[in-house]
This record gives sequence, C-alpha cells and structure tokens, in this order.
Amino acid sequence: MFRMPKYLTRCCYLTSKWCGVSALLAIILLNSANLISRWIFLSPFAWVLEVSLILFVYSVMLIVPMLYHDTGFIRMHLVEEVLGQHGSRYINLLADSLVLVFMAYLLYQGLSLSLGQFHILSRGLGIPRFYVTIPLALGALLSLPIGIDIFFLHLGELNVGRKQTGM
Repeated sequence: MFRMPKYLTRCCYLTSKWCGVSALLAIILLNSANLISRWIFLSPFAWVLEVSLILFVYSVMLIVPMLYHDTGFIRMHLVEEVLGQHGSRYINLLADSLVLVFMAYLLYQGLSLSLGQFHILSRGLGIPRFYVTIPLALGALLSLPIGIDIFFLHLGELNVGRKQTGM
C-alpha cells in the first residue's frame, strides 16, 4: 500500500502548525504594541490593521493542513451510526477524494490569483497583493501530501475490511 513518506507529512504538519501559530502571535504582539503606542505615546501605528489582516489570512490558511492532519476534528459520527463501520469507510474515502480534488483546485486557482497580483499594490502599505493571496495556494500545497496520505490510509482500511469480511 502506497503511503506518503512520514517525514513529508510531518514536515507539512509542523510547518503548518508553527507558521500558523506564529502568525497569530505576531497579530497579538502588533496589536499590543499599537495599543501601548496609542495610549502612552498618543501616536498609533497606521499600518497595524492591514498587517494584522494579512497575518490573519496566513494563520487561517496555514492552520488548515494541521487540522486536516488531525482527522479527529473532521468526523461524521451520524453517518457512521447509520451505515455502520464498513459503510463509513466508503464515505471517508469519498470525502477524502473530494477534499483532495478541492485542494488541488485551490492550489491551481490560488497560484493563478497570486501570480496575477504582482502589479496590484495594497492600499495601505503599498506592497504587492501577491503577499496577501499566496497563503491560499500555500495552505493547499501543505494540505496535499497530508490528504494523499490520509486517502491511502482509508483505502488500506477499506482493503483490510474486505479481507476480514471475506468480500
């Protein structure tokens, strides 16, 4: 049975986790510094809101592969109760197939969108919008190896279930 190398899925998971959490931490630190600057020095930073929004997009899109890796967050208990364990294996395989197709689509569309945004500048900072739109493709890219690994894991469970039931 084909499986993605553990180091690749682990690397995607850890990259997703630490970059996403670091972006959230940066948002907190930037806004704290802005509040201190506003209240104590009476001079807030004008660029903090835009940078915080950009970091928020990064944090959301980089947390997706981490959540996808921890499949306990995405469960269909009602389907499992109605269809049983064997039927839920088929549903899991179908759901993972759809997620893989969607992530491949997001990767393609995210890259198309990002690469078309080099010449357009953001309003506040004047940086290319590429830096705002690239997390979509980056999150999809980090999710693909994890998704492929989970897909083949469910495919293996389906084959094991067939052997046990004699189908």
